[in-house]
Amino acid sequence: MFTKAQALAVTQMLAVMFSKLPAQEDYYDFRELSETYDFIIVGGGSAGALLANRLSAKPSLRVLLLEAGGVEDTLSAVPLMATLQLQGPKDWAYWTEPQKNACLALSDQCSPWPRGKVLGGCSGVNFMLYVRGHPEDYDRWSRVHGATGWDWESVLPFFKRFEDQTDIRLASSGMYGVGGEMTLSMAASNTPLARTFLDAGRELGYDIIDYNVGSRKMIGFSAFQTTMRNGSRWSTASAFLRPVSGPAGRQNLHISLHSTANRVLFDGMRAVGVEFVKDGRIRTAFATREVILSAGVIESPHLLLLSGIGPKEQLKEFEIPVIADLPGVGENLAEHVYPGGLSASIKRKIDIDITPFAGPLLYYGRNKGPWTIPGGVETVAFVQTEPANGTAAGVPDIEIVLFSMSPASGEGERFMLDIGLDQKAYDGYYKPLRGTHGYNLVPVLLHPKSRGVVRLKSADPRMPPAIDPRYLSHPDDIRVIVKGMKASARIAETVAFKKLGSRLWPRHFPGCERHLLWGDEYLECLARHYTAALWHPSGTCKMGNGSDAVVDPQLRVLGGVQGLRVVDASVMPEPLSAHLNGPAMMIAEKAAHMILQDLEGEDNESLVPDATAVV
Repeated sequence: MFTKAQALAVTQMLAVMFSKLPAQEDYYDFRELSETYDFIIVGGGSAGALLANRLSAKPSLRVLLLEAGGVEDTLSAVPLMATLQLQGPKDWAYWTEPQKNACLALSDQCSPWPRGKVLGGCSGVNFMLYVRGHPEDYDRWSRVHGATGWDWESVLPFFKRFEDQTDIRLASSGMYGVGGEMTLSMAASNTPLARTFLDAGRELGYDIIDYNVGSRKMIGFSAFQTTMRNGSRWSTASAFLRPVSGPAGRQNLHISLHSTANRVLFDGMRAVGVEFVKDGRIRTAFATREVILSAGVIESPHLLLLSGIGPKEQLKEFEIPVIADLPGVGENLAEHVYPGGLSASIKRKIDIDITPFAGPLLYYGRNKGPWTIPGGVETVAFVQTEPANGTAAGVPDIEIVLFSMSPASGEGERFMLDIGLDQKAYDGYYKPLRGTHGYNLVPVLLHPKSRGVVRLKSADPRMPPAIDPRYLSHPDDIRVIVKGMKASARIAETVAFKKLGSRLWPRHFPGCERHLLWGDEYLECLARHYTAALWHPSGTCKMGNGSDAVVDPQLRVLGGVQGLRVVDASVMPEPLSAHLNGPAMMIAEKAAHMILQDLEGEDNESLVPDATAVV
């Protein structure tokens, strides 16, 4: 089993041998910053990197991109090593507040909450899975929440604008973009478990589908589409920033790494700049047109609160002057959760083995092999277990993910502990099966009704906010999850998997011994004890026209505030049947279009802020 340090050493050595070193920090980091820009973007992640590219494509616009982290390294480029990014220097490494109804077997009943602290954001640390979502998800944004212009037909062109679908069969549908900066591809290699999973789907009567094609029936089994190029991670930093950075890059785009925003600066109700910390000292930069927060679902509401925008009682509690009383800031937090522990053993050695040296040689020499499997994840099933749960016909409520690695392996143990499982619980459930081969089936709740909150712990920007997702606090959520677990068990019990000697883990999870193994009460107990998150948070700066909205459909902050937008997954009114990297890029693409449209009707006279009036 590799330690993180050993894995990094191996990848760095081979990267040098095969000339695959990433760009270094001085390639991106602009040291001589100006005092004033047209636009300041806070956060260079999935949305912020694309937005910076699009705005700086207009040579007359001066754009500053502030990123709290550094750049990707050789390890982050390797798809199979995605799990090694957790709790490391490129992760904000947040933890939730203790959960009342979930996470009972996690350390202190808290859940880790990884967020990318690196240029490229979560696209630099995620599992590289590309899932747009169901058309009805976006139609609901418009129909239910008043997010006019965000229905499926309106957003599809903005997905296609940045996409480069390299699978000829998928591209021929006409539903994908071809020639954009973000490469979409199928995994370069698969284990026999992936093929068995698809065979199991056919056996159960499901179709093999293209889940991104925009069909109104997103129900079926599939291999995953990925954001990978030539077998390696293709982050938004690689796609949108590297080509326009460096000595030959755009001189109107300045990227400042290791620059953590403290607050937005205001002149009255107008946002005019950002206070940030770089190299240990506080600095300021001013924006003549707009400040744009693309800091993500945690830091975007956190910055609004620190800047005086949010529920007035919370702001007064921390003696922060109120700029705008917006009760919805930090509310409406949603997350895709799943129960761990739905594991099975097999008799054949066909699961992923990370240790043989052939793996890295195949990866660096031929862009193939097990190291190209993103995070050990290969295939997916989208199922609808309960149409009455509020999802329309054809809209999945559960996503079942195949993780082709035994949780009882050394790598499996490291991942289980990194996602928060208590060591005692791991030892009691998995260690007796150490050395067996196997896989995990992960039934993900796509449309949770539970909602949480992000709120201040302190007025000090160095103090992370309190994150309380309130997992499984709505009774419908646990009911659907139990049905998703039973659907997963049916996959493991198909003839296709039985041919591999597949057998569900024959042990009770610690704390659930009094229940009949694999009965409904046992499954609910397992889900409440071993609750994990897919790290797809959304909703904390809700878009819409209701009293809880934070931004309007043009993503402009409400409450009379001027010159301030939020452009990231925090604006999503409700969760998607998706992995959020792709939708976050779409949001940025549409935001750039709206911003540039607004500029077309303006004169070019800059409104330089009066620094003495800044609060």
